[in-house]
Order: sequence, then C-alpha cells, then structure tokens
Amino acid sequence: MNQWPELSTPEHDKITPEMKAASQAIGDFCMWLAEHFDIDIEDETSEDIEDLLHDYHNIDQAKLEAEKDAMLDQMEAMNFATEEGDTNE
Repeated sequence: MNQWPELSTPEHDKITPEMKAASQAIGDFCMWLAEHFDIDIEDETSEDIEDLLHDYHNIDQAKLEAEKDAMLDQMEAMNFATEEGDTNE
C-alpha cells in the first residue's frame, strides 16, 4: 500500500459546502440583476464575480492554484509509482 504524505491545503479547507451554496446564491442573484435590471456587477467593478467571491471569503486564488498544482503533481507521482510497481514503503 502506498504511503503518501498528506498535502496541506489550507485554502481548499476554507471552502465549505455552506460557502459554496452561499457563493452560488450570490452569483445567481448577480445574474438575475443583470437580466432584469441591466446591472452587471462585473461591468461595475471591472472584476470577475468569481474573483469578488474569493476576496469576500478571504481565499487567496494564487495559493488555491498552487494547492491544485501540488495535488495534481502528487496524483501523477502516485500513478507513475503504481505503473512502475513502487509501493513507496
């Protein structure tokens, strides 16, 4: 059995199901405003709604991307080790 170190993912850990639901509701409301009142938050702020939500929830997008990259790297290493028969014990 492979023994891989657990990655530290503090930015991903901030993203809870409740936060996802709240962000979805906010995004839906912004879309509704744009459709019904011609108010486009992205045009008003010149920022993407996803960027605004990350800022609102205090999530560092650069750190989030770095964590994703680290997870992908580890998955690729695990797949390579499995293919090579390395048990990493």
